[in-house]
Amino acid sequence: MIPMGAIPAVLRWSGRPVGVYAKTDDYLEQHQNHGWIKQIAAGGTYERVAPVSADNLLPVQFNPPQTVSWDDEKVFYIEKCRFWGYYGGSIVTHDNRLLYDLSPDPWGPRRHAIFSQLKLPPIKRLDGLTAVISTPEAKTNYSHWMVDLLPRIDLLSRAGFRPENVDRYLVNLGTASYCRETLALAGIPPNKIMAVDASSHFLCDAVVTSNLRLGHWQNNMPFWVPAFLESLNTGFAHAKTPAFRMLYLRRHNCRHRRVLNDEVISEALLSLGFDVVDPGTLRVCDQIRLFSEARMVVSSHSSALTNVAFCSEGSNIIEVFSNRYFDSSFWTMASAARRSNYTAMTADGQPYIDPSVPYLVGQREHMHIDLDALLKVIKSIL
Repeated sequence: MIPMGAIPAVLRWSGRPVGVYAKTDDYLEQHQNHGWIKQIAAGGTYERVAPVSADNLLPVQFNPPQTVSWDDEKVFYIEKCRFWGYYGGSIVTHDNRLLYDLSPDPWGPRRHAIFSQLKLPPIKRLDGLTAVISTPEAKTNYSHWMVDLLPRIDLLSRAGFRPENVDRYLVNLGTASYCRETLALAGIPPNKIMAVDASSHFLCDAVVTSNLRLGHWQNNMPFWVPAFLESLNTGFAHAKTPAFRMLYLRRHNCRHRRVLNDEVISEALLSLGFDVVDPGTLRVCDQIRLFSEARMVVSSHSSALTNVAFCSEGSNIIEVFSNRYFDSSFWTMASAARRSNYTAMTADGQPYIDPSVPYLVGQREHMHIDLDALLKVIKSIL
């Protein structure tokens, strides 16, 4: 703990910042003695590969061409700043202002959660170099963990901040086993992982972190992200033998987006030689191996399709949506990885009622898949 006398008067009671820098670039331009910026890679664009429509009923979200664009990739080194661990984490400058582009909040900078706190948690000091990779939504979502959080480690490494010269990594660590497993694959020693949450409040000697993506990654995923994920494959992905597996991904244990006739679909696909798997029960290494060996993957919309990054060239992805909800995330992944052919089809959505999340009802709908239509799509590809 830091003695109260060592903390500026404005921080002694609440710890809330007194203002906002919309961009870290602006702060570091004004306070060059408190840090620097390093550009790691330039931004760019590409067009998503036109998807194959199984029923010609896909909405405008899938109309090609569709451009994906991303900004320059940057790493920031900042001295004498504070970190609060709520949501994806917040960084506050030495002059007590929030760096909003490194501290996102769904409600915008002026309504950021840090300004609604009566009092922040007691502050602790972190000596040495602290890497911040905590990222919004990553704690509880496999795709955000894999696509938004893990690649930040690669950006830091490319800037020269590798595990051997970083004292600790601040991570909004989830309880799922894939969190620590993938951090190990990325080379982060367990003793350097510091889990953070809303009770975490630190005064850091120095912080190194990377830029965050604004908006969902489906619209701004660069080519290098699936390439980095592939580097985690531990020798499984893209084996010299041709891909041979056909996978059907189940969601029968999930609260939402279940396939209501899952048993019928599973039995029919088993008879065609498919492996029926529940990715949520597998280690990440096992998921990598399965996807790298897959020539076809059939799944309802699921974060497990993030593993398309590990698929071999020429593989085929068939994603099934409720007819009232569509998401282009894994169409983007297939396009960014530049190895998989992508097919989308619809199923009859079934109402999912949860008063706690009314704005997500369409996204969470269960579905009933037309088996004959699915078999027609599979056989046309085979």
